[in-house]
Amino acid sequence: MCCWVPTTPRNLDRTTHQAGKHGGSIGRTALAVLHAMIFDFLNYRTGRLDPSYEAIAAKAGVCVRSVATALKRLRELGILNWVRRCVESWRDGRFVLEQGTNAYAVLPESQWR
Repeated sequence: MCCWVPTTPRNLDRTTHQAGKHGGSIGRTALAVLHAMIFDFLNYRTGRLDPSYEAIAAKAGVCVRSVATALKRLRELGILNWVRRCVESWRDGRFVLEQGTNAYAVLPESQWR
């Protein structure tokens, strides 16, 4: 008799593991980044999730470049998505649009690839 096992990112990583390779489809670094975002930065009351790469790196114990790679991987897998927030300003008489922060969203299991 088989028991029902909920799909979590960790279970997805385990089930996609290939012999002789490190981790599964998600990977150890992406799991650490996702864990930090969900348990250290997500405000469950407001739904706000907008940490900086540096803050994520510090909590996940990885470098900033690894955070960028992990976030890209999580987006490719449909686990995470984000919206770039821009700040409008005028510089030397020209209208300038600069990226301020990203607003992240953890997607439901039905969106995962």
